[in-house]
Amino acid sequence: MASAGDDHGNAPSSATPVALPSRTDGRIDTHDDVDYFRFVVSDTQPVSIGTGGALDTVGTLYDGDGGLLGSNDDGGPGLNFRIKRSLSAGTYYVGVASYDVHTGAYALSFGVDDGHSDDFSSATLVALPSTTGGRIETPGDVDYFRFEVSDTQQVTIETSGNTNTRGRLSGRSCVALWACDDDDGGSGSNFSIQISLQAGTYLVRVEGYGVGAYTLRLAVGDDHGNA
Repeated sequence: MASAGDDHGNAPSSATPVALPSRTDGRIDTHDDVDYFRFVVSDTQPVSIGTGGALDTVGTLYDGDGGLLGSNDDGGPGLNFRIKRSLSAGTYYVGVASYDVHTGAYALSFGVDDGHSDDFSSATLVALPSTTGGRIETPGDVDYFRFEVSDTQQVTIETSGNTNTRGRLSGRSCVALWACDDDDGGSGSNFSIQISLQAGTYLVRVEGYGVGAYTLRLAVGDDHGNA
């Protein structure tokens, strides 16, 4: 069980039960502190697990018998870990530790992976026009999408839904930034980018403030009023 002053158990046998999806606050109190969490998967599905915050975290995933399934250091935003893996029905454990001797707070999130990569090199290919569902699974999660423009044309890129999103449009190298919008151009807290693009390959990066689902829409032409 957790020791006095420790917020989560230090072994799988005393792990804190959490839901899928969920968000749980934690704190690494000493350099050798490890917080354990237990969650249950009811059906085979892709799962995303990671932390948010300033602490440099390391995450480790175990099966119900304590067998090691994987670990990660800096796969999430900043120095946070992120583990994405398809899991079959069963009970699983996650251990959260800090890198080296650091201590501090973190927020651990469990979500169902939407299948969209957070690496631009493996961005999801989408058509123009199209609508595609996505989800910000954990704090700091980003989704990349790739699309082709065959001729110079006006393109609208936007999200819909209740999740506060931010969109970035760039070239295939993901270096040159053409456009960025937070929530000024779209409805509610959604982003909307309207821009004339030449023939080529482009990337859209979707990030969110918090977690939740969204729908990404790509359309040809400016189909909304500008005043």
